[in-house]
Amino acid sequence: MQSLRKIRIRIAILLMLPLLLCCSKTDFLDVKPNESMAEPRTLDHYQALMDSDGAMNGAGTSLQLYPGMLELGTDNVWIPDTRYINNIDEQLRGIYTWQETPYAGLEIRDWNRPYLAVLNCNLVLEGLNGLPRDASNGDQWDGIKGAALFHRAHAFSMLSSLFVPAYDQATADLLKGIPLRMSADVNEKLTLSTVKQTYNRILEDLKEAANLLPMETQYKTRPSKRACWALLSRIYLWMSDYEQSNYYADLSLNVNDDLLDYNMYSTTTNYPFPRFNAEVIFNCNMIFLTSHYRMDTTFYRSYDNNDLRKALFYKSQNPTDGYRFYGNYDGTTYFFAGLANDELYLNRAESYARMGMIEQALADLNTLIGKRWRVISGVSTFVPYGEMDRDALIDVILEERRKQLVWRGLRWPDLKRINLESDRATTLRRMVNGELFEIQPNDLRYVYPIPDPVLNLNPNIYP
Repeated sequence: MQSLRKIRIRIAILLMLPLLLCCSKTDFLDVKPNESMAEPRTLDHYQALMDSDGAMNGAGTSLQLYPGMLELGTDNVWIPDTRYINNIDEQLRGIYTWQETPYAGLEIRDWNRPYLAVLNCNLVLEGLNGLPRDASNGDQWDGIKGAALFHRAHAFSMLSSLFVPAYDQATADLLKGIPLRMSADVNEKLTLSTVKQTYNRILEDLKEAANLLPMETQYKTRPSKRACWALLSRIYLWMSDYEQSNYYADLSLNVNDDLLDYNMYSTTTNYPFPRFNAEVIFNCNMIFLTSHYRMDTTFYRSYDNNDLRKALFYKSQNPTDGYRFYGNYDGTTYFFAGLANDELYLNRAESYARMGMIEQALADLNTLIGKRWRVISGVSTFVPYGEMDRDALIDVILEERRKQLVWRGLRWPDLKRINLESDRATTLRRMVNGELFEIQPNDLRYVYPIPDPVLNLNPNIYP
């Protein structure tokens, strides 16, 4: 284990991180940590690190956490040619057009930010080893350890969305996953895990965290037992383990199944949904890449005019320039990429349908979508989905999932897992400035390359 002195210094640096990220590089290099400010005499230093909303939740103008690349490559997004030519840098062009090396030679925040969160978590977990748990500090000690385990699993999950193939039981032991940093040593040499090892690490951390955390927390920037269950439901859905995805969605919704009635929100306000609203379980913000994206026009037109999501989610810049997304659950310009009840309803509905439990799937789907449509003179314009066969219902749920969970970083991993089903696999195409780009189902480009600076520092990363 590292020396206590090294741990203290790293705590000092990480506790000052929100300030340091606002400084110049020169200022950062000039910082000399005050060892006394990070003396781990109590648990408060570790609590402060886990409560850093910028580092752990992506709050703030420059500190977003969840990878924005997960949206830019999807079929939900369109960039008008004039904006593509005049306003988009080469890295974003490469992501948008599915290039094999979209960010050659560059560091990318979508890799660095989650791994910084992992570093914070590992530092806390190592530090807790030197602070014995006893009757006087048990609740706080458990809460800090649970938070560190949750945040590490959360960071690994978002990295797996970008840099890991879709989970397939037949290949999970063979294909490469991500480096699983388990140490606070910044000089740790990285090697790749397998896909199965990546997912097992996420699941193990979340299950241990769930046993330590309270059911609900005072602040939705802190993880809870419900947040662990919600993320477990998501991960198991990505693994096509529908029974477990259903189980954890059900656990969370049985505690709190609140849904917003979209009729209660203004369609003329830019950001109609308040931060920490009743559906939100855990708050997290997405890295903002560009303001020059627009929503795919075919996707936008797929919403019925009585579907309030069409008016609440999207606003037109001008008649010829398309629509941008404004319906995030953060109530600000920052994109919400956290955990919420609407996702759990869709997880549970899909898993019910895939298990052949049609009646239960329809109940969840109709409950959710019924809250999204316009009510006129006390009568809902939504006609509930009726009895249909299993495959047709799965298709409907997947379409509603796409419409509801916009700009939360979920479309890309959904495409990856759905592409494993030959009858639902989709080829994505874009026409950009007269040139056609496409990406076939299960194409290797669905797994983004590890950034070159990481490879340069870790030449043996591929065993």
